[in-house]
Amino acid sequence: MLDPQVVLLTILVGLTTGLGALPALFIKGTTQRTRDVLIGFSAGLMLSVTTFNLIPEALGPAQENLPQVGVGILLGALALFVLSAYLPHIHGVLIPDKPLTKGMKTTLILVAVMIMHHFPEGFATGTAYFGGVTLFGSTVALGIALQNIPEGFVISAPLRSQGYSARASFIAGALSGLVEPVSSIVALVVVGAFGALLPYALAFAGGAMLYAIVGEMVPESHSHGFERSATVSLIIGFLLMVVVNYAASLVGAK
Repeated sequence: MLDPQVVLLTILVGLTTGLGALPALFIKGTTQRTRDVLIGFSAGLMLSVTTFNLIPEALGPAQENLPQVGVGILLGALALFVLSAYLPHIHGVLIPDKPLTKGMKTTLILVAVMIMHHFPEGFATGTAYFGGVTLFGSTVALGIALQNIPEGFVISAPLRSQGYSARASFIAGALSGLVEPVSSIVALVVVGAFGALLPYALAFAGGAMLYAIVGEMVPESHSHGFERSATVSLIIGFLLMVVVNYAASLVGAK
């Protein structure tokens, strides 16, 4: 049976995209540099969560699960690779009542990509919360919540700049994170039914996030001439999660 507290927390994590989408109610768009910096920042957080949380936990204290981790990473990356292959078909059905200019097509593809990223993030949260609300699970959830905020903005702001209403842009950004509770519940059910899959599931989430970072987010943030700013932002996001993990370790030591 699913822990109601865990389910509620995964929903709250998913809804943090709404915080990032709030500016869409007051501004008509943003610069490409800002979007690239925010994507880089989000990628840095994701990379840090994968490096310092998901993979070490999956490996086990004596790295006894190394083969399972290798398989899980490959399966997670493959899942995102297959999913991304269908993205070009998504933009034509997101908002079908508007004529799609070239700019709108590019924007909606970006929106679809960012929504796709919420699948592994939710899977990571659900897997981390396997067994209940723990310091490890809460640390992962906090990292995912932090990177959801810029992703909410990156989804809503381009829609606003392409002429969609403030309300529609905000709703799109806010609701994009609802993919996460769904994938979190899937993770909880699967790992709950087959406990031996836990290292595979953690590594699967990490592999999917690695593919999203390297295959989608870094290329997107480096394709408009602002790669230096995006790289610096990625490092800042990475280090922020290092600080979060250090603070968590202090809490755990008490």
